[in-house]
Amino acid sequence: MNYKNIKLIKISLFIAVFFILSACHGISHARPNKPKDNLEFGTWRNTLKGSLGFANTGFDLKSDFKADGNFDYKTVALLGYSYKLGYYSDIYLRSNLTKNSGSLKAAGKNNVLINNIVFGAGGVSNIALDMRLSDIELLVSRELAATDRNGFIDIIYGAKFIRLSLDLTDKDFKMSNNYLRQLLVPVAGFHMQCKIDDNFKFYAWLYAGNAKADSGASMKQYKTTDLDAGIEYHLTPRAPEYVEIGPGRNEEPERLTEKIDWYVTAGYKARSFKETMGANVIKIDHSGPEIKFSARF
Repeated sequence: MNYKNIKLIKISLFIAVFFILSACHGISHARPNKPKDNLEFGTWRNTLKGSLGFANTGFDLKSDFKADGNFDYKTVALLGYSYKLGYYSDIYLRSNLTKNSGSLKAAGKNNVLINNIVFGAGGVSNIALDMRLSDIELLVSRELAATDRNGFIDIIYGAKFIRLSLDLTDKDFKMSNNYLRQLLVPVAGFHMQCKIDDNFKFYAWLYAGNAKADSGASMKQYKTTDLDAGIEYHLTPRAPEYVEIGPGRNEEPERLTEKIDWYVTAGYKARSFKETMGANVIKIDHSGPEIKFSARF
């Protein structure tokens, strides 16, 4: 997914946020039956897009992952856990690791140059690329508005720890170069859910962040965007349980049995990462369908 498409999706979701806020205007209360714990796991089948563009001193390379590369779809695991902090807040821990290996054709105005190392010949190089991009997110949510009939919207904020490694090896000559970044990026955005009926709900997450590292000619600027949207279905709904109340017994009945509520979600997930250091720019986009299961108790 490129940044133009993400921008359009962000505009659409902000419009949706506006309408949900309008529907929930003046109403903010703890959501009924809000679970204390939520454990989720699933898979994300994604494709790689983006580009490498190096033009700083000692660099000369341009390549597009989709147009100039050969990378297969990847299916990766998704893990997450959330805990209810209070009536209006939750804390989330989410993580995933994406690996991509494939070939990439790169071109340079003169020789293909990476950190003063010449790749290929005649301004063209065939490169074997191994990429690993992992992120661990710690997020906190705060309810903005909610109704039983329409759904809810939360503001979310927190931090994303990113580790990115690129191993580039010339396929025709014995040349290689390694790239490693480890950084912490503050993020903020929205999490919302809209009720379709008693068992189906639409959900969406949208958050972004930026950070800077180093200074002067070595200063690096980072931008990240995450989108997660789809439909959630309650797999294990059940009718309310009742206890007969006899004469003189007016207390509320307690829940007869403890229960884990299971949900399945099917949706679309996209993640974008961008690093800018002078005239060197790296763009990495992963996007595709996801399916997850959640156990709430």
